[in-house]
Amino acid sequence: FALLQDNILQLIVVGLGLFFLGRELQAEMSDRRLAGLTASVLAAAALSWTLVNATRGGELTGATSLLFAYLVVFASLHPDRPISFLVFFVFPVTTRPKYLAWLLVFASVLGLAFLELPSSGPRSGVPHSAHLGAMLAGWVFYHLMQEGGWLSQRRATIAAARSEPRRTAAGTAVRTANHLPEPKGAAELRADVDRILDKINSNGFGSLTPEEKRRLDDARDLLSRN
Repeated sequence: FALLQDNILQLIVVGLGLFFLGRELQAEMSDRRLAGLTASVLAAAALSWTLVNATRGGELTGATSLLFAYLVVFASLHPDRPISFLVFFVFPVTTRPKYLAWLLVFASVLGLAFLELPSSGPRSGVPHSAHLGAMLAGWVFYHLMQEGGWLSQRRATIAAARSEPRRTAAGTAVRTANHLPEPKGAAELRADVDRILDKINSNGFGSLTPEEKRRLDDARDLLSRN
C-alpha cells in the first residue's frame, strides 16, 4: 500500500509538472515541434538507459525524464523567470529555472557515477542515465530551435501581427504612409489576425486551434512580402 501511495504521488507530481511546463512550451513552439521534442526526449532517454544497463537487465518506466527535459528547455528559454512550487505540498519555494535545471543535472551525474554505474546486478532505483539523456536531448533541441530560427519565426509572427494597424469601428484598416497598399485578400486575413490576437490575450497561445495557428503563419508570410 505504501508503494502504491508513492507511485500515485509521483504520478501526480510528474503529471502536474508536465502540464504546466508543457503549456508554457506550447506557447513558444507549434504543436508539431512540441511533439517532436517529446519524441526526441523519450528516444534519447531510452537509448542512454539501454547503453548503461544493456547487460544488466531491468526495465524503464515513467515520465520523469520527459519532465526533466521540459524543465531544461524552459530554463533555456526563461533562465531568470521566478518560479514557485510547494516542497512536499507544504513548504513554498521560489527559485529560478536555471538553478533548478543545474541542480537536476548535477544530481543525475552524481547518481549515474555513484549509484547506477557501479551496480553489478539488475538496475533498480532511479534511472539517472535516462534523466541525463533526456536533459541532453532537450538542450540540443533548444539550440536547434534557436539556431534554426524556429523560435524567432514564431515570435516574429505574433510581433508583426501586433504591429499591424488595428481595424476601425467601420471595419476599414488604418493605413500609414509607410505601408504599401493592402494586397487582395489581406483585409480578411487581417480581421482573422485581430480576432486571433484577442484570443491570445485572453486565453494564451495554447488556446489556438491548428487552423488559427496556420492563419498566423499566413499573416507572417504576407507581411514579409510587403
